[in-house]
Amino acid sequence: MNCAIRLIRQGSWATTSMVAPDVLLDGRRVFTAIGPTLLPVPPGAHRIDVVENYLGSSTPVATVVNVAPGQLVDVYYAPPFTRFTSGRIGVVPQERPGQGPAVAVYTYVAVSFVVMLILMMISWVAVLSI
Repeated sequence: MNCAIRLIRQGSWATTSMVAPDVLLDGRRVFTAIGPTLLPVPPGAHRIDVVENYLGSSTPVATVVNVAPGQLVDVYYAPPFTRFTSGRIGVVPQERPGQGPAVAVYTYVAVSFVVMLILMMISWVAVLSI
């Protein structure tokens, strides 16, 4: 009978890597796409390992799913916002980890950029007024 696991990578194109994650199904590497990926499997228990590979590898996550004959099992993978945290995987939609640190870093960079622009404008005014 036809059985399959549908791996659904959560997040939008703007908040995830444009590189598909590395996925191991029962210890063998499988090809995955950016969107949902259908993985044909025989009935039984199957282990799925996922790791993101952008700017270095994130911490791998894994789960074991049981697939009955003729069943399609959805597995949801939520990649981390940063490579310093691990993703989450399960049979229900997952919350993406690492949002707090990512927002803190992006806010710091934005504020630093604005402060730099203000300081440059002040220095230009000082130079032009001489």
